[in-house]
This record gives sequence, C-alpha cells and structure tokens, in this order.
Amino acid sequence: MAHDSKIAAMNRTGIGMSPVDGEQMVQSAREGIPSMEGSAAGVQTVREQYISERTGIGSMPPPTTLKGVAKAAAALVRDQRPNVFLDRLGERLAFERTGVRLYDALICHISVLTDKTLGPTMNELRTIRDEEHRHFELIRNTIETMGADPTVLTPAADAVSVEARGLLQILTDPRSSRSQCLHAILVAELSDNDGWKMLIDLARSLGHDDLVGRFEQAARAEENHLAKVRGWLTAQVNADTKEGRVGVEA
Repeated sequence: MAHDSKIAAMNRTGIGMSPVDGEQMVQSAREGIPSMEGSAAGVQTVREQYISERTGIGSMPPPTTLKGVAKAAAALVRDQRPNVFLDRLGERLAFERTGVRLYDALICHISVLTDKTLGPTMNELRTIRDEEHRHFELIRNTIETMGADPTVLTPAADAVSVEARGLLQILTDPRSSRSQCLHAILVAELSDNDGWKMLIDLARSLGHDDLVGRFEQAARAEENHLAKVRGWLTAQVNADTKEGRVGVEA
C-alpha cells in the first residue's frame, strides 16, 4: 500500500480517545501497589542531598600561555575578576556557534517549505546566519586577546549548550512545521538579545570600555534579528489560523 507522508497518524495521546480503557487505567492506578516505597517528599530529599554535595557544572581552567598568565595577573590587580568575564564570554561563544547551526537548519527547512508570500527569504536567512558567525568570531577574538583559550567549554557555556539542545532538535526534525521552526528561532533570539545586554553591562562594569562599543554593535544586529523573526512568526501563525492548519503544511 502506498504511504502518503503528508498524512499524519491519528493523535491518540488523550485519555478521551478511549473512555472505557481510560477509566480502567485510572482505576488500576488507584488499586495498584507501588513497586517500591517512596513519595514526592522522598524525591525532594534526594534532590536536596545531591544539591548540597554538588561540585558545579565544569570549572575554569588556569591560563595556558604566558600572555594569559600576564593578562590574568593584571586583571586581578585591577580587581576585574577575569574568570567571571571569561566564563560569560564562553557562554556567548557557545550560543553564537549554536545560532549559526540553528540558522543553517532553518535555511535547509525553509528551502523545502518556501512561501514567498510570508517570508523569510533565503537572502534574509543567510544574512542573519552570517551575522551570527561574525558575532562568534568577535567573541573568539576577544577571548584570544585576553590570553585565554576559546576552545574551552566554560561552566556557563556548558549550561547554555544544554539549554539550546532542544531548539536544535526542533529545527533538525523533518516533521517540524514552519511555525514550529520559527518559534524555536524566536526563543533563541530572545535569549541571545538578553545575553548580549548582560555581557555589555559586565564589560562596562569591569572596565573593558574598548569592548563595549563592539558588543553594542552586535546587540543592535541581534535586536534586528529578533524583530524580523517576530514578524515572520506572526505572519505564519496568522496564515495557519486562516487555513485552519495545525502542524505540517499541506
């Protein structure tokens, strides 16, 4: 039998799809005997124990070059806490790298699901993708100028990489619709905008005045990305509403 890939399988996740079986399942759960002792309070106790014994997500490495040692020593003398700044630079580096991959995935998706009446165009997406890459290079060069290693996965970079994993899963899933992909990009751009604002404030407070202007330029580009993505998503949702469409486009 031929298989039409555009026909989605029936959604059977709700208990209302089978009222009789659903009622029996609820009754069985009430009558069942737990396989082990425990409660929500017990789960919380275990979590609290793990938290109290934590060692943290990753660590900051010592400088590996003479330049790095000298820069770190000079920063400590000025009380600029170089590790805090380098950790946040590592976070932005990781997120900008992920941003490039997100837009690569969106470009692939939209190239198949092109809609000239709604946008985005390939040129718009490639422009944003290239700007994300330039922001990555800006942060990489900043880290190297400070005498640090841009290949290090800092604690904040480790955490933000985990946060972004779900966005990549949406954008690389062939089942995702245009609106689902654009929503994932919107989440990324919202985080990206706040991340740059925080980095600018941190650079200014630590006396890195030479970096503030360059970071502000990147932040303005990110604000433009956010405005465009919001517009594309709004237009797509309105079109979906007009067509009564949920999920994959016809």
